[in-house]
Amino acid sequence: MIYLLVGVEETSINTIEMIRAINDLMAETKSKLQQDLPKIYSRDLLDIIFLHPYTKIEFLTERLIITRQTAASYLNKICQIGILRKVKKQKYNYYINTKLFELLSK
Repeated sequence: MIYLLVGVEETSINTIEMIRAINDLMAETKSKLQQDLPKIYSRDLLDIIFLHPYTKIEFLTERLIITRQTAASYLNKICQIGILRKVKKQKYNYYINTKLFELLSK
């Protein structure tokens, strides 16, 4: 029975550490976006970038209520400052949050 409690404790500690690391990464990303791209920064944009380890144009068009062209422009600018990495799969573009992906892969 004790080994179960130890397992629960270890899992809880790891989860708390992961949440803290994601929060730190979000704060770092927010600062970089505000500094480098203040005209496009919004809390909603930051949330979209961290909703999944990848982002698609559709995520921005639906949530921010912007055109596909504007969404693509935003995502490409975020790639240029090193927060996202663009990956083309067949006819679709995916924008990978590389640091979040690395963090979740550990």
